[in-house]
Amino acid sequence: MQIAAKFSLIDEMLAAFQHVEGFEPSSFVASTLSHGTSSSGGRREQLRRSFRCETKGSVSLVQVFGGPRLSWRRHTVAKLLEAGYEPWLSSRDQALCRRWLSGLKQQISELRFLRELAGAPERWPKRAVSRHPMRPTRRTWCDWHATVEAARAAEIAWDDCAINVGRRAELALPASVDPRPFRLFVGALGMDDAETGRSLELYVRLFDPSGSARRVPGTVVTAVVDELRRGGYRRDRGIPGQLSATKRVPNATFAAREGARIYERITTRIRA
Repeated sequence: MQIAAKFSLIDEMLAAFQHVEGFEPSSFVASTLSHGTSSSGGRREQLRRSFRCETKGSVSLVQVFGGPRLSWRRHTVAKLLEAGYEPWLSSRDQALCRRWLSGLKQQISELRFLRELAGAPERWPKRAVSRHPMRPTRRTWCDWHATVEAARAAEIAWDDCAINVGRRAELALPASVDPRPFRLFVGALGMDDAETGRSLELYVRLFDPSGSARRVPGTVVTAVVDELRRGGYRRDRGIPGQLSATKRVPNATFAAREGARIYERITTRIRA
């Protein structure tokens, strides 16, 4: 698929939600899997290159496949560390390295490195490890558009890309019910996957922002579930203490309209 077509859903999501009150992007990711030559053991050399931008910062990720004893994996990871990446996760069949990025200029520079990553590791630059941002960055819509455009212009044959857009609210319940607030998040996740194609899903989460398993009070659950059922949402019961539901939608315009509607309906019911 051409790069322009791969990013069409991302563009539609940005255009549909940009003028919907309170909604803003929370993450954008693009990734691609590269196949190299066969190793002496008969395994294919594989790298997954990913570029991820979130409100807490942006990061370049390189996933190196192969067992820890495979010389190609050890050599590639060593060269990535010299190129300013840090080891993040490791298992018996893969290693994941990351590099934090600050600002659009660094994003563009690192996307250029990802594009050229298939070249000989001996030619990769030698750099110091970058620092994790001390505090989340408040990104404007212009910032998100610029980041997406940088990924598009990098001329990398991305396999997958996705964007998450949402709106959150801290909802105080009557003190007689629970004096501590709960957090509502209404989001839309748009994905274009090389294997499964385009998909777009709305989701609703109501949970304790402190991270505890404090359950949503029964009276609130009843009111919210009633609104979700009327809207055609499917409840997910797999997360303890959290009220969660999803709904597949046909396009970004519908997602923006329905996201705004269900947000207003739920906040109205809870605050009533």
